[in-house]
Amino acid sequence: MNTKNDIVELSDIAEFNRVVGVETQHSQVTIIRFDEADKADFFPKHFGIFVVACYWSTATLNEHWTDREASLVFYAPGQHERHLDDIPPSYSGWILAFEGDLMKNTLLYNRLFEYPFFNSTSCNLLALDADERRLIINCMQSILEEMRNPEDLFSARILASGIAVLLNISMRSYERQHLTARSASRTIINNLNQILDEYVHAAPSENKRLPTVASCAHRLGISANYLGDVVRNTLRQSAQAYIHHFIINEVRHLLHYGQQSISEISYMLGFKYPHHLSRLFRKVMGMTPSEYKALISKR
Repeated sequence: MNTKNDIVELSDIAEFNRVVGVETQHSQVTIIRFDEADKADFFPKHFGIFVVACYWSTATLNEHWTDREASLVFYAPGQHERHLDDIPPSYSGWILAFEGDLMKNTLLYNRLFEYPFFNSTSCNLLALDADERRLIINCMQSILEEMRNPEDLFSARILASGIAVLLNISMRSYERQHLTARSASRTIINNLNQILDEYVHAAPSENKRLPTVASCAHRLGISANYLGDVVRNTLRQSAQAYIHHFIINEVRHLLHYGQQSISEISYMLGFKYPHHLSRLFRKVMGMTPSEYKALISKR
C-alpha cells in the first residue's frame, strides 16, 4: 500500500484494526478514536464490514463547517469509499466498525440493510446538530466500555443492543434531516409556481420571454442544477418539462375560455413566433393548438 490509488480490502475487524493501526480488543467489533488511528484510514477502501464514523472540525475557524456540528458517515459490506475530501484538516471523532455476524440471533440481523444509510451510497452522509453528536458519542463510549469487559455469554448480545441504539438514533437524525429537505423542496416548488404564474399573467410586451430553468433558478437564488434536482426528486419529471407543462396548461385554458387566436396567445406568452408555440404544444399534448381547439369545439 504505497499510494492513495491502492484500494484497501477491509474484510474483517482484524484487518480493519491492522490498517488503522490499533490493537484488536474484540473479534467482531471495534471502536476507534480518530486521534488514535493511523493516517492509513485515508486510503480508498472496499468494505466487507459495517462502518459508522462520526467526525467534526476542531478548528476555531472553518467556513466549510459552519452549517453543522458534525457529520455521520456509513458504509456497508460491498461499498467502496474514496478519499474523504469532506473531512477537514483539523478534526476529531469516533469510528465504529462491526461484522454482520455479531447481530446473529438478534432481531436486527436481517434488517441491517433496511436502514437507508446502509442501503444507498447516495444518502450515507448525515449532518448532526450538537445534541445528536452528543448522543452518538455516548453510544460509542457505551459500546467501548462493554468491549473492555471480560467476554461472556451476554457480551455479543449487549454489544449488538448498543449498536442497535446507535443506528436508531441515526435513523431519527436521518428522518429529521430528510423531513427538513422535503420541506425546503416544497417551498422551492411553491416559489417556482409563483414565478410561472406571474409570467403567464404578465402583460404582453416585446421584452416578455419564455421562462427557462436557468432564469427561474436565478429568480429563486439557487443553481439551475439544484432546481432540476428538486423538481425531479419531488415531482418525478425534469424542471424543463414541468415549466413547459405549466405554460401549455395556460395555453389550454386560453383555448378553452378565451377569445384570442393562436397568434395572439403566442404573443401574450412571449413566444417569438406562433409556430414555436405550436411545436411546444404538440410536444406536450401530442397535437397542435388548432387540432386541440377543433377537439374542444366538437365536444
